[in-house]
Amino acid sequence: MAAYKRALRLQPNESSAHFNIAITYTKLNNDKKAVHHLQKSIINQPEYSSPYLVLGEVHRRNGHRAQELYMYI
Repeated sequence: MAAYKRALRLQPNESSAHFNIAITYTKLNNDKKAVHHLQKSIINQPEYSSPYLVLGEVHRRNGHRAQELYMYI
């Protein structure tokens, strides 16, 4: 994760760095930080589909059905 955080210091809007940090946080069960980085990834590169899928999975895991479904459409 340190390398991704360094990348963000150099390029704060780097979507893939935000996404990879989010994946790490999901594996650590830190959904709050994962959601933050997934949203940043989506804002910076809205055509990149992977953050939407992972965000949907995080919402599903937390019982947020409406938000989960929204990520898949």
